[in-house]
This record gives sequence, C-alpha cells and structure tokens, in this order.
Amino acid sequence: MTTAAQKKLIGDISCVLKEDKRIEAAWLAGSLGRAAGDAFSDVDVLVLCAEGKASESSSTYGADITQINKSILMNSLFGGRVLNVVTPHRERFDLTLP
Repeated sequence: MTTAAQKKLIGDISCVLKEDKRIEAAWLAGSLGRAAGDAFSDVDVLVLCAEGKASESSSTYGADITQINKSILMNSLFGGRVLNVVTPHRERFDLTLP
C-alpha cells in the first residue's frame, strides 16, 4: 500500500519530469510499481529520455536534485545512470535513466 508521503513524492517527481522536454516517458517501477510496496519502500522511477539526452538529464538532476525534492544524501551510481536520493524526512527515491 502506498503511503501519503510516497504519493506526494511520486507527484513531485512526476511534475518535474513532465516539464522536462528531454523526458519522453517515466514509469513507477520496483515494489510500488508492482503494487507490492509498503511504508518502507522507496520510490523507483524508470525514465525514458529522448535519444542522446539521458546523460544530460542525469547531469542536470545530479547537479540539482532539489528540483524534485530536498536531499540529505544523493548517490550517482553506474556512471550517473541511477540517482539514489534520501530526503530530509528519510523518504528514498531512485531515478534510473538507462
């Protein structure tokens, strides 16, 4: 079951990605995407970028993830293809830009 905080985080991520012209589509993935999550699940978002724009998009969000939410920790993994973020309220989300 998705919590109110998770729903808000999903909405915040969606709003930012919808405005980014480099983003063609985004999907809720992981346990929440399968409707198998719980209050401890992170929000996993798989992001499809326009051809040749994944690296640029990753760099943009990696440099300023506060466009989506404040963070106390952000890890850029796999050459920036995955941004792993923890918010001040200990919510967690991953943006995967394959």
